[in-house]
Amino acid sequence: MSKSADVAAPKCAAQIWGNWRYHPCGNKAALRHTDEQDYCRTHYPPNVDERKRKREEERDLRWAVSRERDRRNARIRAAGLRALDDTFWAPWSGSTVAEEIRAALLVVEVDE
Repeated sequence: MSKSADVAAPKCAAQIWGNWRYHPCGNKAALRHTDEQDYCRTHYPPNVDERKRKREEERDLRWAVSRERDRRNARIRAAGLRALDDTFWAPWSGSTVAEEIRAALLVVEVDE
């Protein structure tokens, strides 16, 4: 019998969710954490925290872009509605609705 067969390699201490229950990870442990438990590289707590932080930053960036796009679209819609109101309430101005909307949209674009 070989020495490697006598001593089992340490397994990852993480409990993961799968098949409708928690079960041990089962990967070979590569790192020891400060809590004196062994973890694989996937479930090592600092690595998990880093991935979680990175995901949150990416999500926050996507939300910020989405919020800014929504605000910009709201300003454009408001400018377009003002242009329509001005055009329909002042028909003697001689300009068309399309010209008014284009002018309003250009003003909004420049303000940003």
